[in-house]
Amino acid sequence: MFARPTTVTAAVLAGLLTLTACGPAEPATDGASQPASTSPSSSAGEPFADKTPEEIQQLAYEETRTATFKKVRGQASGDGMTGAVELTFVNLDCAGTVSGEGLGRTEIHATPKVLHV
Repeated sequence: MFARPTTVTAAVLAGLLTLTACGPAEPATDGASQPASTSPSSSAGEPFADKTPEEIQQLAYEETRTATFKKVRGQASGDGMTGAVELTFVNLDCAGTVSGEGLGRTEIHATPKVLHV
């Protein structure tokens, strides 16, 4: 049976999460994806009605990548434990918290060059 994670383990996991979440990313491409359509949508009420899933993914990626402010908030549970994450991104800087039941709360502040946990 696995031992319950320690505060150090929680801090390491929080750091890895921050590096993953705050770092640059490119959408997964398999070379077969077509570029997003530049033609206006045929249905004003459904902007994605005439788009493929790949086109929607690319549009969402571009909107997220170019946004100067983003906020991520979520909860997860498993094996009798519950955890939460709340991160705010302003340009390339990231700040927030990662917490887990029985593990406390870890504050995170990151810039492209420095990570404080």
